[in-house]
Amino acid sequence: MSISLLYPTRGLMMQFLPGADWTVALLPLQDPEAAAQERERAVGCELGAVGGMLSADCDLLGHKQVDPIYAMAQRPGMPLGIHASGSDMGSPGWEPLPKFIQAHICSHALAQMRQFTSMMFDRVPVRFPELTLAFLEAGSGWVPYFLQRMDEEWEKRGHTEAKLLTKAPTEYVRSGRIYFSCEADEPLLPQALQWVGDERIFYASDFAHWDHSYPTSVRELSERADLSDTQKRRILADNARRFYKLG
Repeated sequence: MSISLLYPTRGLMMQFLPGADWTVALLPLQDPEAAAQERERAVGCELGAVGGMLSADCDLLGHKQVDPIYAMAQRPGMPLGIHASGSDMGSPGWEPLPKFIQAHICSHALAQMRQFTSMMFDRVPVRFPELTLAFLEAGSGWVPYFLQRMDEEWEKRGHTEAKLLTKAPTEYVRSGRIYFSCEADEPLLPQALQWVGDERIFYASDFAHWDHSYPTSVRELSERADLSDTQKRRILADNARRFYKLG
């Protein structure tokens, strides 16, 4: 999602969204119980954050040790974003990618796929039915492809390895509590909207990262001929407002 400034405060980070005073709390996962308490403080009247964020470059977010954060995040007005750092995803047994360009290509998308799989098949949406999630800064073109893979696995092995998933992963996404961000120039954005619904995807400016194109990207998205005016309005404004409960 968009980032303009980070600063530490009592063990967490606050991310400022450009053009507004809205912030989200970047929650550390070393102590989920403490992180849940910090999220309560950040979203409450003391700091006024509009949600929380978890790093995708960490242990699997489907683990039950993260449950205290999800339990807290089920409360009204406390959505959670999942966001990668753009760092290399090398791990024991894997050869690290030798150049930044290689790591940057893979890191965001693979980190989101990894965590999306973990959270879905460890039943986070089932165990926390009021939880609202967004998978951020990997674009949306991967979503139809990956959801179809997940649906196929669920159909073939869900009865033995994901018994509490009573419907296909795509249906959990379409239920309205799982969102994704998109880039303005994604050629597969119309297909992603068609697969998950045009109320599930919102624009991310990537400001002020080195590779952002804001504000040009706003005009680029608004002038696309392959999106309807309703879709553009939802992507640029309505969906993010709904996700972050901005009125």
